[in-house]
Amino acid sequence: MVKQPVSVLLLSEPDYDEFALKYFLLYLNKIQDYYEFAFPEPRDESIFNFYSQDTYDTEELFSSFEQVRSKVGFDFGTAPVFFIVIINSRIDSAKANASDLFWDTRGNTAFITTRKWEGVFAPPSLFEYLMHCVIACLVQMNKKIHLDSHVEVRGCYLDYTYYKENDRVDIALGYVCDRCKTALSEVGPDYYSQLAHVLSRTWIGNIRDFGTVAFNLKNFFNFDIDKDSGFREPEKTRREKIIDWFYSVTNQAATSLVLIIVGAVAGGIAGYVLKGILG
Repeated sequence: MVKQPVSVLLLSEPDYDEFALKYFLLYLNKIQDYYEFAFPEPRDESIFNFYSQDTYDTEELFSSFEQVRSKVGFDFGTAPVFFIVIINSRIDSAKANASDLFWDTRGNTAFITTRKWEGVFAPPSLFEYLMHCVIACLVQMNKKIHLDSHVEVRGCYLDYTYYKENDRVDIALGYVCDRCKTALSEVGPDYYSQLAHVLSRTWIGNIRDFGTVAFNLKNFFNFDIDKDSGFREPEKTRREKIIDWFYSVTNQAATSLVLIIVGAVAGGIAGYVLKGILG
């Protein structure tokens, strides 16, 4: 099976650790057989921070993206089948009478925003949220599937989530509703089971287990998925800063306690030895 190329473009100034995000999303290449994710290198510096306004309407987003396509370098041999564009601006849609969207798709292009996630919705982490949105966008852009968001909250990855806090429920559940399951199962062998596995987040693993995604994020990128949202220091929430302080204090206390115990034990042994020598 040949994977479909998916180009992930970071076209706003990242307010998160972009290298940790790249590791997290590129790991999806190892656990499913349908999509090959890649972060292409821009050929033209003019597209760095291309989307820098506070708010965009979807009409402006999708029409302006045509200026970007030719300025990005691809090494797939063929052009990407799908584009995922990550920005940090607010997304509105006058045409659909919708505002402050998490994401939107048109044709083979999707826009996802990181706006507000850190201050309002995290946890789950920004990376888990983006992964969730990426899968939802790819399903909605798949021409073999005729699925759209459902208005009611089912705990499914394609819930519309008018009240955005419900997206936290969907990410935490990693659920695929029966309607979506039936449609995904018709795409190809294991398409449903592989996407369900990605959405389950079980592949992230535990920060204490060597070689897991969580372990590598912490040890290579200093990102603790158990307590960090994924944003850089200036954008960290008060909760994250308190947790960081707590971890720092408890680690220092634990280190001091160990040193005290070691010192006491060493002192006791030394005293016992001296007592034996001196009689």
